[in-house]
Amino acid sequence: MIQNNQLVTKEELKRYLNWNESTTALSDDLFDQIINSASDIIEHYCNSKIKLSEVTETVSGNGTDRLFMSNSHITKVTNCKYWDGSTFTDYYTPGEIEQYLFSSLHVIYNRAENFEEGIFNFQFTYTCGFNPVPEDLKLICLELCTVLFNNSSSGDSRVGLISNQQGTFKMFFLDELPRHKNVINKYRLINV
Repeated sequence: MIQNNQLVTKEELKRYLNWNESTTALSDDLFDQIINSASDIIEHYCNSKIKLSEVTETVSGNGTDRLFMSNSHITKVTNCKYWDGSTFTDYYTPGEIEQYLFSSLHVIYNRAENFEEGIFNFQFTYTCGFNPVPEDLKLICLELCTVLFNNSSSGDSRVGLISNQQGTFKMFFLDELPRHKNVINKYRLINV
């Protein structure tokens, strides 16, 4: 099953593996699973969507002119709503959004006024990510797919991930190959 966040296609992976379907037949579902896993690992490490996506996110107003979103590389804000106590209503009409709001990386700025303080009182719909996916990330994804393809999972451990004592995940794949980590860190959103 193809997920919306696949960073490479089955065809790209098969070419990368120099796959010959006439000699070895495998289900396309297996290739999809490998690509889905590799794409999820990369997005998890980056803390952000990589492939161009539309996201709706609810955040808390902080009394400043900027709000931090959970995804980076925001390209366009298409909707901004405010919680009025019973429902989300337009804070700015679609025509006003471009006039008053702009974004940079993972921050949405308000040119007109500060965002009113509150708990989960603003809802934004925005587009984030890349189209096309950067070539260096595609190559990392293909290499990670190769690792996943060549290794089977066993028990509750999965290739590419190691669980530490707190139950959070560490990228074994990236720790083993610093070049990969250096590339992916360019796209990583650091949450503080």
